[in-house]
Amino acid sequence: MQRPMGVTVIAVVAAVFGVLGVLGGLMALAGGALLGSFIAASGGEAAGVGPLLMIGGLLALAGSVLTIVFAVGCWTAKPWAWVLGLVSAGLNVVSALLAGIGPGFIVTIAINGLIVYYLMTPPVKAYFGRS
Repeated sequence: MQRPMGVTVIAVVAAVFGVLGVLGGLMALAGGALLGSFIAASGGEAAGVGPLLMIGGLLALAGSVLTIVFAVGCWTAKPWAWVLGLVSAGLNVVSALLAGIGPGFIVTIAINGLIVYYLMTPPVKAYFGRS
């Protein structure tokens, strides 16, 4: 079966965002380590900031790697990619709800809602071997 155009778009966009997320996660890790060492060296009391930034970087790395795995699965029509896409969209919505209403809140909810809707359409389910 030929890959639907929407799946191609989702795979390419997911790959781009995954790579950018990996770079951002690595920058957060490095920045957290650097910030933590500067604060500790100056005898500052905000020593927990560096480790928190590093934890955020690790979470960003983990999410970005899953996004890249999802992109590869979409591109190659792996059945598990369909499930991973639904789970990822759900986690993105939960993350947006926990972060609170802000500029990206509506956009995040809308994009992930559209992804879930699209993944649930019969041609896309068939492409991933779901009926």
